[in-house]
Amino acid sequence: MFGGHRIQVSYAQRQPARVRADPSMISTLMDMGFTRSQCKAVLKQTKNDLDKSLDKLLTNGDAYIGIENSDDSGDDGGGGDSR
Repeated sequence: MFGGHRIQVSYAQRQPARVRADPSMISTLMDMGFTRSQCKAVLKQTKNDLDKSLDKLLTNGDAYIGIENSDDSGDDGGGGDSR
């Protein structure tokens, strides 16, 4: 209770929205030579902002190697190309 009033927080408000990497943006970044894993990780982190993702990959791409979240079932439309 807060000031005599009960504050309710819904489950949706407590849990951050899960971001899925956009398949077309994954392909765009992979066409530039980055791995699928790097692309998915950085796109999730930047909430599919392609410009920010590219900047992060160009300045510190090694930081995104192997950190792809396993909560994504891999159904991003990719054909298994792991460059």
